[in-house]
Amino acid sequence: MALQRNSIHTLNYHKRRQQLSNIMMSILVFCLGFLFTKLLLSSLVAEELIFFLALTGGIFLALVLMPFLKRIYPYVTIWQFRYFLKNDLRFPTNVTLVINETEIIITSKQGLVTSQKNIAWESIDKLSEDDSYYYLYVEEDDAIIVPKHNDESSILEFKPFQLLLKSKLVN
Repeated sequence: MALQRNSIHTLNYHKRRQQLSNIMMSILVFCLGFLFTKLLLSSLVAEELIFFLALTGGIFLALVLMPFLKRIYPYVTIWQFRYFLKNDLRFPTNVTLVINETEIIITSKQGLVTSQKNIAWESIDKLSEDDSYYYLYVEEDDAIIVPKHNDESSILEFKPFQLLLKSKLVN
Protein backbone atom coordinates (compact mmCIF):
# COMPACT_ATOMS: atom_id res chain seq x y z
CA MET A 1 0.00 0.00 0.00
CA ALA A 2 2.90 2.34 0.71
CA LEU A 3 4.15 1.91 -2.85
CA GLN A 4 0.69 2.74 -4.22
CA ARG A 5 0.42 5.86 -2.07
CA ASN A 6 3.83 6.99 -3.26
CA SER A 7 3.25 6.11 -6.91
CA ILE A 8 0.01 8.11 -7.05
CA HIS A 9 2.09 11.24 -6.58
CA THR A 10 5.17 10.28 -8.60
CA LEU A 11 4.18 8.18 -11.64
CA ASN A 12 3.14 9.67 -14.96
CA TYR A 13 0.57 6.86 -15.29
CA HIS A 14 -1.34 8.13 -12.27
CA LYS A 15 -1.01 11.76 -13.31
CA ARG A 16 -2.58 10.99 -16.70
CA ARG A 17 -5.23 8.77 -15.12
CA GLN A 18 -6.08 11.47 -12.58
CA GLN A 19 -6.47 14.08 -15.34
CA LEU A 20 -8.75 11.75 -17.29
CA SER A 21 -10.86 10.93 -14.24
CA ASN A 22 -11.13 14.65 -13.39
CA ILE A 23 -12.42 15.37 -16.89
CA MET A 24 -14.90 12.47 -16.76
CA MET A 25 -16.17 13.44 -13.31
CA SER A 26 -16.50 17.10 -14.36
CA ILE A 27 -18.57 16.07 -17.39
CA LEU A 28 -20.77 13.88 -15.18
CA VAL A 29 -21.26 16.69 -12.62
CA PHE A 30 -22.01 19.15 -15.44
CA CYS A 31 -24.68 16.83 -16.87
CA LEU A 32 -26.25 16.31 -13.45
CA GLY A 33 -26.27 20.07 -12.81
CA PHE A 34 -27.74 20.70 -16.25
CA LEU A 35 -30.54 18.15 -15.78
CA PHE A 36 -31.29 19.21 -12.21
CA THR A 37 -31.48 22.90 -13.16
CA LYS A 38 -33.63 22.13 -16.19
CA LEU A 39 -36.06 20.02 -14.15
CA LEU A 40 -36.17 22.53 -11.31
CA LEU A 41 -36.79 25.57 -13.52
CA SER A 42 -38.97 23.99 -16.21
CA SER A 43 -42.20 25.14 -14.61
CA LEU A 44 -40.90 28.45 -13.21
CA VAL A 45 -39.10 30.11 -16.16
CA ALA A 46 -39.98 30.83 -19.76
CA GLU A 47 -39.08 28.12 -22.27
CA GLU A 48 -36.52 30.41 -24.02
CA LEU A 49 -34.43 30.82 -20.85
CA ILE A 50 -34.44 27.23 -19.59
CA PHE A 51 -31.59 25.99 -21.81
CA PHE A 52 -29.35 28.98 -20.96
CA LEU A 53 -30.05 28.70 -17.23
CA ALA A 54 -29.56 24.91 -17.23
CA LEU A 55 -26.24 25.35 -19.07
CA THR A 56 -25.18 27.96 -16.52
CA GLY A 57 -26.27 25.71 -13.63
CA GLY A 58 -24.26 22.78 -14.98
CA ILE A 59 -21.13 24.88 -15.45
CA PHE A 60 -21.51 26.45 -12.01
CA LEU A 61 -21.89 23.07 -10.28
CA ALA A 62 -18.87 21.64 -12.13
CA LEU A 63 -16.71 24.64 -11.16
CA VAL A 64 -17.81 24.59 -7.53
CA LEU A 65 -17.09 20.87 -7.13
CA MET A 66 -13.80 20.90 -9.09
CA PRO A 67 -11.50 21.15 -6.01
CA PHE A 68 -13.30 18.21 -4.39
CA LEU A 69 -13.14 16.12 -7.56
CA LYS A 70 -9.37 16.67 -7.83
CA ARG A 71 -8.78 15.40 -4.29
CA ILE A 72 -10.92 12.28 -4.53
CA TYR A 73 -8.68 10.34 -6.98
CA PRO A 74 -6.01 9.19 -4.47
CA TYR A 75 -8.63 7.94 -2.01
CA VAL A 76 -10.54 5.98 -4.63
CA THR A 77 -7.33 4.51 -6.07
CA ILE A 78 -6.04 3.39 -2.65
CA TRP A 79 -9.43 1.88 -1.82
CA GLN A 80 -9.35 0.02 -5.15
CA PHE A 81 -5.82 -1.37 -4.57
CA ARG A 82 -6.66 -2.36 -1.00
CA TYR A 83 -9.70 -4.29 -2.23
CA PHE A 84 -7.68 -6.16 -4.89
CA LEU A 85 -4.78 -6.96 -2.54
CA LYS A 86 -7.10 -8.24 0.16
CA ASN A 87 -8.59 -10.71 -2.32
CA ASP A 88 -5.31 -11.66 -4.03
CA LEU A 89 -3.99 -14.94 -2.62
CA ARG A 90 -0.82 -14.77 -4.72
CA PHE A 91 0.65 -11.88 -2.72
CA PRO A 92 3.86 -12.97 -0.93
CA THR A 93 3.63 -13.13 2.82
CA ASN A 94 7.28 -13.10 3.86
CA VAL A 95 9.85 -10.88 2.12
CA THR A 96 13.50 -10.55 3.15
CA LEU A 97 15.96 -7.98 1.78
CA VAL A 98 19.72 -8.46 1.84
CA ILE A 99 21.50 -5.26 0.86
CA ASN A 100 25.21 -5.17 0.08
CA GLU A 101 27.70 -3.13 -1.96
CA THR A 102 26.91 -4.79 -5.30
CA GLU A 103 23.24 -5.72 -5.24
CA ILE A 104 19.97 -6.08 -3.41
CA ILE A 105 18.75 -9.65 -2.91
CA ILE A 106 15.00 -10.08 -2.44
CA THR A 107 13.78 -13.40 -1.11
CA SER A 108 10.02 -13.90 -0.95
CA LYS A 109 7.97 -16.81 0.30
CA GLN A 110 4.44 -17.65 -0.70
CA GLY A 111 3.14 -20.87 0.74
CA LEU A 112 5.72 -23.54 -0.08
CA VAL A 113 7.33 -21.58 -2.93
CA THR A 114 10.42 -19.46 -2.25
CA SER A 115 11.79 -17.16 -4.93
CA GLN A 116 14.90 -15.02 -5.04
CA LYS A 117 15.61 -11.95 -7.16
CA ASN A 118 18.97 -10.19 -7.43
CA ILE A 119 18.93 -6.52 -8.41
CA ALA A 120 22.14 -4.64 -9.18
CA TRP A 121 22.41 -1.06 -7.96
CA GLU A 122 22.87 0.10 -11.56
CA SER A 123 19.38 -1.10 -12.48
CA ILE A 124 17.72 1.25 -9.99
CA ASP A 125 16.32 4.20 -11.96
CA LYS A 126 15.00 6.50 -9.26
CA LEU A 127 14.84 6.98 -5.52
CA SER A 128 11.84 8.38 -3.71
CA GLU A 129 11.02 8.56 -0.02
CA ASP A 130 8.38 9.56 2.48
CA ASP A 131 8.37 9.63 6.27
CA SER A 132 8.34 5.84 6.62
CA TYR A 133 9.91 4.27 3.50
CA TYR A 134 12.53 4.48 0.76
CA TYR A 135 11.27 3.54 -2.71
CA LEU A 136 13.95 2.21 -5.05
CA TYR A 137 12.35 2.17 -8.51
CA VAL A 138 13.59 -0.59 -10.79
CA GLU A 139 10.98 0.32 -13.41
CA GLU A 140 8.41 3.09 -13.51
CA ASP A 141 5.80 0.96 -11.74
CA ASP A 142 8.01 -1.52 -9.87
CA ALA A 143 9.90 -0.56 -6.73
CA ILE A 144 11.71 -2.06 -3.80
CA ILE A 145 10.27 -0.69 -0.59
CA VAL A 146 12.68 -0.37 2.32
CA PRO A 147 11.32 0.78 5.68
CA LYS A 148 13.20 3.62 7.35
CA HIS A 149 12.44 2.20 10.78
CA ASN A 150 12.53 -1.50 11.47
CA ASP A 151 11.69 -3.15 14.78
CA GLU A 152 14.21 -5.93 14.19
CA SER A 153 17.25 -3.73 13.49
CA SER A 154 18.79 -1.02 15.57
CA ILE A 155 19.65 2.49 14.45
CA LEU A 156 23.34 1.51 14.44
CA GLU A 157 22.64 -1.29 11.94
CA PHE A 158 20.50 0.96 9.77
CA LYS A 159 22.95 3.86 9.47
CA PRO A 160 25.35 1.96 7.13
CA PHE A 161 22.40 1.22 4.84
CA GLN A 162 21.53 4.93 4.63
CA LEU A 163 25.16 5.79 3.78
CA LEU A 164 25.28 3.02 1.16
CA LEU A 165 21.99 4.22 -0.32
CA LYS A 166 23.26 7.78 -0.63
CA SER A 167 26.57 6.72 -2.13
CA LYS A 168 24.94 4.45 -4.74
CA LEU A 169 22.00 6.60 -5.81
CA VAL A 170 22.91 10.24 -5.25
CA ASN A 171 25.30 10.63 -8.18
